[in-house]
This record gives sequence, structure tokens and C-alpha cells, in this order.
Amino acid sequence: MNIRVTNCNNIDNCSIDLVEGRLNIKYGINGTGKSTLARAIELYKSPEQLIGLRPYKYLAENPILDEHQPSVVCSQEVSKIAIFNEQYVNQYIFLPDELLDNSFEVFVKTPDYENRMRNIQQLIQDIQNTFRENPELDQLIAELTTFISGFGNAQNGYSKTGSIGKGLAKGNKIANVPKELEEYASFIQCDVNASWLSWQSKGNPFLDVAEKCPFCAEKLHAEKKAVVQQVAVEYDSKYVAELQKMIGVFRALENYFTDSVKETITRLSNSITAFTKEEINFLKEIKEQVVVLNKKLIEIKSLNFGTLKDVDAVINALQGKRIDLALLGHINSPYTNERVSIVNTALDTVISIMMKSMDSWKVQDITIRFQLLKTKIKTHIE
Repeated sequence: MNIRVTNCNNIDNCSIDLVEGRLNIKYGINGTGKSTLARAIELYKSPEQLIGLRPYKYLAENPILDEHQPSVVCSQEVSKIAIFNEQYVNQYIFLPDELLDNSFEVFVKTPDYENRMRNIQQLIQDIQNTFRENPELDQLIAELTTFISGFGNAQNGYSKTGSIGKGLAKGNKIANVPKELEEYASFIQCDVNASWLSWQSKGNPFLDVAEKCPFCAEKLHAEKKAVVQQVAVEYDSKYVAELQKMIGVFRALENYFTDSVKETITRLSNSITAFTKEEINFLKEIKEQVVVLNKKLIEIKSLNFGTLKDVDAVINALQGKRIDLALLGHINSPYTNERVSIVNTALDTVISIMMKSMDSWKVQDITIRFQLLKTKIKTHIE
């Protein structure tokens, strides 16, 4: 049997061959799309749900082009598909001290229970749809992740070999061109400065060929030659590239910082001197708060409470995902609030709906517990 999966999450096109009557094992590293393939195959008979796996890169299309629609095609008819994964084990298999081997099927997995779980899943799906409908949230996650990675992987939270350490910690020499190199300022400060510096350094070996400029063939005096060579000494193209990268990240995120933080970061970004310990600690404080916000956004985007059976547990979990910007003082700006409120509002809406339904659901939970108690008493009597 051959199964072809197209346009599902990060998978553009995939072909899977299965040999009937044998155990077929497909393996791959994390992030390659194994779960997506399983989910896509599971929805083979539900094209209306399969659309939920549409790749992010096609979300802006309205209406979506036919060739970009998620699809699963099997070489032969399949009547039933069962998924046995961690979610199944957690949701349908009880602990070893069960009263009955099939107590879940007997007491819990009622039509009302299954309807409850479908409602929960739909509500969680509504939260995930918030990210699909607001692509700027994904852009925010990407920018926050780049900012965090700029600090490197040191245990103390700041590495001298990270992008910030290599690009900014020695001072911003692009904003502060040395006086003896001011005539090159227009090249050093242009948008393609890293490329120009790389080009300029490649010409340095030819300075000793003759007492002429290897670029224009004009007379080159010793004093001028020293100045030309000093450019490569002061500016390494890799340093400039790292510097430009982090300056770009700071600018992309500046609206997320409070005014005072924004002013400090601007000053540090344009400083001619290396960072002091106090300045590094300040940057690490910002990083820690950015990590908290980024982690919360990623967790909310990835919400899936199919493994939870108790509505109280779902509500508590959702409440724990709310983002409290009052505790993240460095990034508690109006701009950040505007975007975070989109996510918090989605969470609050789901929590409110579930709390209104909680009382009726608890009645069923009490009934189930009573039935289990009666079974236990009867077992002891017999």
C-alpha cells in the first residue's frame, strides 16, 4: 500500500509504502514530521478536519489554491484507522490498581463524556486558531527566539562567543568610526558594509605589489597605505555581520520594550566601549523575561489537552498559561500588551465557557465515583 501526504504542516510532499501483514517502522529525528504524518493519515476520512494541517506559508491565501490544499491519498481503500500513541495510552488506560479491567469503558467513556472531550478539543483548537489568524504572533516568537539565541549557551546566561558578545560587547564601531578612518564612514555605515569590508580586505595582499592603490592604480604613499590597512584591523567582516544582525533584532523588538529599557538598549547598541558587568546583568534580566514570554507563547500555540480527562485540570492548566506582563516589567509596553491580550483573550474565552459547563460535568463525575464505590463494596461482599 502506498500513502501520499501533501501540504500538511511542514511536509510539502511525502510518499510512504506499507507492507501488509508486517510491522512497518518509520523513524526520524524530532521535528521531521512523524506526528504530522500520523495525524494526516488519521484524518484521511475527514477532509474537513484535514484542512487544519494547512502549512503556515499558505495561510495568507484566501481562498487557498487547490494545489496548496492538504491531502492524503491511499493506493487502496482504507475503512478504519486507529492511532495508538502516548495520548491514547494516557487517555484510555488506567493505573494498575483498577477495580475492573475495562472500568474506563464501563463507567467513564459514556456518550456524554465523549461529547465533553470533543467540546474541550474544539475549544483548544479555537486557541490554536488564534495563532493562525494572527501571523504576527509567529513572527514575534521568531524574533524573541533570535534575541535569546544571541546570548549564546553559557550557563550564566551570557556568552562572549554569542552574537551579542561578538557583535556588541566590544562597542559599536559602525556607529563610532575612528577619526583616522572617517573618510571610509559612508562605506562602513552602508547597508552592505559587511560585503564591502570583505571585498576591501581581499585587496590588501596587493598593496605590496607596487606603490599604487590596487583598486584605482593611483600613487599610494606610505601614510595612506597604513590607513587603508587599518580598515581591516578595525573592522572584521564577520564582526560587522554579527553586529548588524543583533542591531536588527534590537530594532525589531524595540516596540516590545518599555521606553526606559528602549533608551538603555539604544545607548548600549551605540556605545563605543565594551559592556560593563552592570550592563551585562541588565541585558540578562531582559533575556530572562523574554524567555518567559517566548516559552508561554510556544506552549499556548502547542496546546493539546487530549490527555486530560478532568475539566478542572484543563481549566487549571489554561489559567497557568495566561501571560502576566505586570511581572515582566522590561517588556510591559503598550505594544506587547496589545499582542499578548490577543492570546490572553482567547484563553479567557475558553476558560469562561468551560467554567460555565463545569457544574453539569461534575455531576457526572460524582455519579461515576459513586458507581465505582458501589462496585468496590460489592466486590468485598462477594
